[in-house]
Amino acid sequence: MQVNKAGDKLITKKSIKKFLNKNQLLLKISKSIRFYIKKVFMGYRKYPGIPGHIHFNDQSLIKNNSDHYKSVGISAAKLIESAMNEVGMALEEISNILDFPCGYGRVLRFIKKAFPQADFYVGDIDKHALKFCKKEFNVIPVQSDKNFKKIKFPVSYDLVWVGSLFTHINSKDFKDLLVTLISSLKEKGIIIFTTHGKECLNQLNSYGLDDLNPDDIKNQIENSVFYFKPYPGQSNYGISICSQVFVTETVDQFFGDRVKLIYHKNRGWDNHQDVYAFQKTSSPKK
Repeated sequence: MQVNKAGDKLITKKSIKKFLNKNQLLLKISKSIRFYIKKVFMGYRKYPGIPGHIHFNDQSLIKNNSDHYKSVGISAAKLIESAMNEVGMALEEISNILDFPCGYGRVLRFIKKAFPQADFYVGDIDKHALKFCKKEFNVIPVQSDKNFKKIKFPVSYDLVWVGSLFTHINSKDFKDLLVTLISSLKEKGIIIFTTHGKECLNQLNSYGLDDLNPDDIKNQIENSVFYFKPYPGQSNYGISICSQVFVTETVDQFFGDRVKLIYHKNRGWDNHQDVYAFQKTSSPKK
């Protein structure tokens, strides 16, 4: 907290955020007000080389850096291509694709361009994001749920992309989400998702959490293979970091040899998040 010359405390952005996190009704109201102010003054934007409009509430456009926004989307499309190449899957074999969570279409706009023949489904808990993606990109929205076990997908998918969601949930939700999404795959379908690995520890200061100690986290990951710390005012959403052992053992626990790892790259997405791709090799026996 800053102080003026008379010693009086000054209200800071950090103190306001801390106060709102403790008052959920006020937090909800402030978010709604901020949303509509942005809508009036910012609107929908276009940038060179980026398909479609960018929504005024798209938090992925950091400091108006459209080059980074573009590179992250293109990087995701290339990772999907790399995973498909590992198993010799052709573009024509992909008919249904799920982008989960879709946000406001940072990755969607690029992979939709790469798979013009496919039907796209998008999932998110943000209704504004779903509405925007449906209108802007002509996709089929799927309402998500905080309880991942309750999500109902209308079809099975050849390809599922999950960018930066496993990076924010605790180990139980991680497992529930992974099981839900892999179960939504067709036989020979592929899921590609990102996580925070140990190599991201030097970037912890960008995650918006105080008192993160890289050495403590590293020790915890080595001992329990998973670390999670919630954001202020939340219990199930924050920052998670996990080892490759945790990911592969979780998949093996629930699916055994019916799902195989086909691609893995440390810091593969945007030179930051680890990337995994698994393929469903057969349907469960009844």
